[in-house]
Amino acid sequence: DSEISKFIPSNINKTLYNAAKYTFSSGGKRLRSNLCLVVCETLGGDIKKALPFAAAIEIVHNASLIHDDVEDEDKIRRNMQTVWEKYGIPQAINTGLYLIFKSYECLLNSRKSLNEADVLKLNNMFTDSLVSLVEGQSMEWDFKYRDDVSIGEYVDMAQKKTGALICLSLTSGAFIAGESDVLQNHLMKYGKSIGVAFQITDDLLNLFGSTNEYGKEVGSDIKEGKRSILVVYCLSK
Repeated sequence: DSEISKFIPSNINKTLYNAAKYTFSSGGKRLRSNLCLVVCETLGGDIKKALPFAAAIEIVHNASLIHDDVEDEDKIRRNMQTVWEKYGIPQAINTGLYLIFKSYECLLNSRKSLNEADVLKLNNMFTDSLVSLVEGQSMEWDFKYRDDVSIGEYVDMAQKKTGALICLSLTSGAFIAGESDVLQNHLMKYGKSIGVAFQITDDLLNLFGSTNEYGKEVGSDIKEGKRSILVVYCLSK
């Protein structure tokens, strides 16, 4: 959190900066950023070298959530108003873009502890993961207009949309620790599996969880016409 705060001004009273501060004030699990740090530390790496990149992952993850809430018209996240509901759609889009750009600034702060070649590699990994995330988001939206989505297509979507940043967290932690491509590939497969499990759990909570436990509106997937794992399976039968 202290690393993130270096890049998100807290002393400027303007809508853009207030919305950015509000995004992080709602908490969150910090799952992805902590995975990067834990993997790096477990493999004998210097956790301080991984900190800027871990913070970049957390910042861009929150940017993606802001835009996701706009797409889905979700009004509640982490038991608080979503950014677009509080500040309006235009400012939510602006805030999401702002955080994406700040995440790259945060990533480049890794140059203080890593060489240029390693930072360039991390930049490429970061960009590839974001492209994959957006592809998954787009796939999920396209699924709404189809009744023949297969389980395999759902898995592919979840691996991209939800798994992309988890894979990045795991592999970047290993890379910063100096581990081989072989181990990074194993962690990539592991991250994809976590992504699918995470998405399935989210689908289940959306229908069967409590609002307090889920932190969002229960039943919103059905209302929005999302092809959750439950809907995909039912339609296949």
